[in-house]
Amino acid sequence: MINQVRRSRVVSLSNNINKYQQLVFDRETVHRMFTNQIGNKVLHQQAQDASSTNAAGQDISKCPYHQQPQQPPQVIKSFDEIPGPKGLPLVGNLFHIMKGVKKNASPYFASLCEEYGEIVKLDVVGKKMLFLGNPTDMEYLYKHEERRNVVDPSRKFKLERGLPLTPIEMYLHEPWNETRQLYNIAMKPDFQTQVTLPQLTEINGEYIRRIIKYLEETDNPEKFRLVDGVGAVSRYGFDAVLKVFLGAKLTDDVTKTFPFDVADFVKVSTEFLDDPLRLISKPSLYKYFKTAEYKQMEQAMEKSLSYANYVMDRFKNNPSDKPRFYETLMERSKDEPNQIALVQSVMITFLQAAIDITMR
Repeated sequence: MINQVRRSRVVSLSNNINKYQQLVFDRETVHRMFTNQIGNKVLHQQAQDASSTNAAGQDISKCPYHQQPQQPPQVIKSFDEIPGPKGLPLVGNLFHIMKGVKKNASPYFASLCEEYGEIVKLDVVGKKMLFLGNPTDMEYLYKHEERRNVVDPSRKFKLERGLPLTPIEMYLHEPWNETRQLYNIAMKPDFQTQVTLPQLTEINGEYIRRIIKYLEETDNPEKFRLVDGVGAVSRYGFDAVLKVFLGAKLTDDVTKTFPFDVADFVKVSTEFLDDPLRLISKPSLYKYFKTAEYKQMEQAMEKSLSYANYVMDRFKNNPSDKPRFYETLMERSKDEPNQIALVQSVMITFLQAAIDITMR
């Protein structure tokens, strides 16, 4: 779960704070604050339990929550008072954003928070947006409301093909929460103990061998240079998801028999994630005609779905003697009208997350 939280993520906010659109935070800050948040909650509960059940010398004053001084009410700023890059008449920050997200959106949004602070404003052709850089604010918003702008580009692609939507592609009146429960299964402690860890222990050796493969000799005989660390680690993320989902150990000998290059699967899975984010930060011209970027997104999604179909069909029967995610998902989604496509969608989403974490 911490790994998922640590990845740089973009979530948006409109000028109505309740309808947020984008939120950016850096992974180290999130990891530190997430860990502190968990630790504080544990101490808070321990202090409460101790003070309410006995007098063993522990009291509520030791709790970090209760040590924090009371803050006076803050004055709410207007949108114009919030810091952010200066825009142009009519188009606002449109060109600034187009230039920033051209290659990779996450570093661009992170740089805005570094330059302007934890809350940054942008205006795109009259559409007002706020970017948050504080994970505590993100936690508050997620806990108190599920409102967020839908990722319309990928929603449009899937609806046209009759494919199931992910929660972030659904509107509030749609069953987003029921669908999200499928994704939450993998986060449950029992699942991690019974499925995730037993499966991953079988590929640790393969990961070490792949790291060694990317080592290059240096002038110092006792030191080596890792020439493609990102490639090695992102491949491990890919292998780990397929091992947990399908029980398949993807050694190089196995992947050579695939009708596609695994590196291309990794590449299009990343594009599948990035392309919709680029599209929602620009005017929605793709709704009226297929722009070049929308066509690029379509190609990446179609390839990713095709590759996912292949591996799911090839490893339909569990090649491992250990339980895997596939059967659990099939059982939980047995009443869904498009069961196979839904399970495939969950697997691709986890692949995207694993690759995104390791490549950014």
